[in-house]
Amino acid sequence: MGDAMQTLDKSALQQELEASAISLDIQHNFIPVKGRDEAIPDVDDLAWDYLFYLQVYRKNNGGLRKKWLDNYSHIDAGGWWCQTLDIVNGDYSQWGCFKPNTPRKNKEGKLVKYEHPPKQPTQPFFLEVNRERWEKIARNGMVLLPDLEDIPESSDCFEFWEWVKQHSELPIIITEGAKKTASLLSADYCAVGLSGIWNGAPKQKAGDGTPLEKQLNEQLQALSAEGREIIFCFDNDDKPKTIASVTKAIQSMAELFEAQGCTISVMSWRGLHDEKGIDDIHAAHGSDAVDQLVSNRLTLNDWQKLMSKPILKVGSDEPEKIEAVTSTPIAPVRTYDPSEEKISAKTTTPLTKSHPETETIYGGRKDLNYAQLYQFIQYNLASRLSFDLMRRQVLLDGEIFQMADELRPWFFCEYGETAKEGDIYKTIVYFARQKSFDPVVEDLRRCQREATRISIDNIATRYFGQDPDKCSDDKEKRKAWMYNRCIKMWLISAVARQFQTANRDGDPNYRGCQVDHVLVLQGGQGKGKSTWFGALCGGYFNESMGDIQAKDSLMALHSNWILELAEIDGITSKKAAATLKHFLTTKVDEFRVPYARKSKPHARRSVFCGTVNPSRFLIDDENRRFWVVPVLSSDINVQLIAEERDGIWASAVDAYLAGELWYPTSEEKDILRQIADDFAEIDPWQEPIESYLKLHEYVNSREILQTVCKMDLKDIGKRDEMRVSKILTRLGWTEEKRIRREGQSIRVRYKPRSEQIEMDVETASDTNIYSFLEEKVGNNGKTPDIQSSQMYQPVDQPFGGLVQAGKCTDQNETVPTFLTEVGTSKMPVQQGIEAICTDLPTKKTIPEKYSRAGFKFAENEILQQKTSNRYVMVRELPPIGSRFSSKSYLCEWMEPLSSDPEPTEWIQQSDLREID
Repeated sequence: MGDAMQTLDKSALQQELEASAISLDIQHNFIPVKGRDEAIPDVDDLAWDYLFYLQVYRKNNGGLRKKWLDNYSHIDAGGWWCQTLDIVNGDYSQWGCFKPNTPRKNKEGKLVKYEHPPKQPTQPFFLEVNRERWEKIARNGMVLLPDLEDIPESSDCFEFWEWVKQHSELPIIITEGAKKTASLLSADYCAVGLSGIWNGAPKQKAGDGTPLEKQLNEQLQALSAEGREIIFCFDNDDKPKTIASVTKAIQSMAELFEAQGCTISVMSWRGLHDEKGIDDIHAAHGSDAVDQLVSNRLTLNDWQKLMSKPILKVGSDEPEKIEAVTSTPIAPVRTYDPSEEKISAKTTTPLTKSHPETETIYGGRKDLNYAQLYQFIQYNLASRLSFDLMRRQVLLDGEIFQMADELRPWFFCEYGETAKEGDIYKTIVYFARQKSFDPVVEDLRRCQREATRISIDNIATRYFGQDPDKCSDDKEKRKAWMYNRCIKMWLISAVARQFQTANRDGDPNYRGCQVDHVLVLQGGQGKGKSTWFGALCGGYFNESMGDIQAKDSLMALHSNWILELAEIDGITSKKAAATLKHFLTTKVDEFRVPYARKSKPHARRSVFCGTVNPSRFLIDDENRRFWVVPVLSSDINVQLIAEERDGIWASAVDAYLAGELWYPTSEEKDILRQIADDFAEIDPWQEPIESYLKLHEYVNSREILQTVCKMDLKDIGKRDEMRVSKILTRLGWTEEKRIRREGQSIRVRYKPRSEQIEMDVETASDTNIYSFLEEKVGNNGKTPDIQSSQMYQPVDQPFGGLVQAGKCTDQNETVPTFLTEVGTSKMPVQQGIEAICTDLPTKKTIPEKYSRAGFKFAENEILQQKTSNRYVMVRELPPIGSRFSSKSYLCEWMEPLSSDPEPTEWIQQSDLREID
């Protein structure tokens, strides 16, 4: 590729590219080339060398054959060349496009604007993008970026398309020609160009001339993937013959893409813009117009229906006659002639507005037929309509358009014409949907583009007085840290619900985005808790969602972004708590929206918040869905949140795109459980049961009821056992198993193994703490050796319980020393010391971009190599590239051998397995 344009000819080329709204970082794909006799400073490339690169064009001495020199003599005047990439083989393609300064004419006498290497199969245009443009396309498409640190910038152009192939959630726009492709890339969309509308799947013949079955071009085939959206963006032409050709070409390619699992949509600006190509629209109206067209793209079926309608250009002086495909011919529209006698509309009362032009054009009839109504609304009203996808409302001049019983009178009053009310209604909705917009998503994108970032790691500290550094107690410090973490996760979840559900409304195959938590601000009345949420939302906020089972609540849920649940502190029954729990966990609701004929599934796009005054209000058994943040500040700074609002959401979008989690880890869940206990109604049984648990490794609900609650066995019912079970769950005793005692099998509860290893072990001098219950409880639930200052862990440990390094008690199998455990049922731990565990790194969570790509293992996870049966630890996940494609992990040998060339090795996922 050539350098920056410096000469007069380069400047002319730059002007041409700028006229198509092609940014400077994309312009380098186009280079000036000269003819044989032309002298252009700093340009040494010959057009002949690019067009005729194969030896078949040349004689044995290397010179071009005479027929090529004669037929292509016009390229001696120079022009520009655009090369494409071969994304299948990861190399530059020799094929490309040449635009001559003096084009030739074909046999029909038409100018040939673009030349391609003769007698060679055409290829799609895959252009080079730099790293900055790559990041912009990723942000615009809401797709996670790879770690670019290990990728040399020189290979960005190929790595970018490799990344595109791996991310089927990124839509791809297919357009015509190199300049339109470059213009869409400049607008931050992933775009591929065709040299002609038929060249995505060109006709092919066998050696005997028999037509072959159509197939996608090999390069396009590489982009086909299950779930990928292909958006066609061809020129909007008003010639019936051209419309028919474009329709057939799109249908042909659509069938091939759909066979690969892709979804199809089409961009259309018919009746909205006069410009023919998308680059012309980009140059004339800016990138916002391109964004609008992408947002308003049509399904293939809807686009086909639109193309069968008559065309009437908005803003033209007179309607354009188009032969529409209809069952009966449409009467030609009469143009206004002032010399004609004015015809009054036939009405019983004078019109409030005078519309002589419509009275004349349509003859003042009371009822328009549907074809006339369609053209009338397209010409007079369509430009004023739009559709709010969040509220599902038609807007007129940017305001909510109330279309109820007064629609027909309004239409008559406004325009002096009437038609069937149902036809008016449907036609207005149809044209409004052609200009649909997603206000919350667009606002989040605006924040990300324009706002100065505000940290979302310390929101609770700055607004609510929850500063971990001011806490002296470690437990309170962890809670204060978790308050800040909860707000950050809630903000990211609000972004996720919008971005993941955008353009998926009514999709029966989409099961929604999981967000089942509520951010609750707890504090005195009048502090501005609800006002803070409202200022943060900035619109589409509902602060009065009452009965969650009411029909109006469902519509409010799907018409707002952030909803405040009223009366959380008024939930006084387990039944009401269970109802709310089910409501929060639902991801998709099925109902019929306004303007629709039947009900469809609609994924939720909203998140929940709450505000309470009392300190004890949680009644659910787990309460994990309520993230409570106590407000310590005397008053919340509402003015500050209004100022920082855009920057906060910009940081939340960044965090979402970086793959940060919006749900807690297992460690964070433990802290949340402790926080929830501070606000939960306390069961009077909990405190004595908690004391009892300190003395036992495993417990049985019935024994607790007999020993702690002093209940007779005959009086114990199912409800009592459930009550104890819920207390145990709340205290973290969640693991269950069966043991044999006195010849009987009983079910017991114990804490998860990881918590037992970390807990403090009592010394021998502390054994007297058992004495006060020993008389009543006996040794039930304690190991036989507890009186001799030894304790044991549960039997069901990994590898059947290890008694010594290298041997397994239950299997005749060698076990590596690094996996030797202490405190198993066969290996007692002395009470006078802390339980010891080998200090292994904590297993990390698999980042989202890797889990989406099919990676199953995380960093610091211990695995076994299948081929050697040796144990390894995952040290690193691969960057985007060949190792990413093959799902390879950088693994460290847990027991290095002298024959190992290195302590680490890249091992493919297929050669690794989990340890049972």
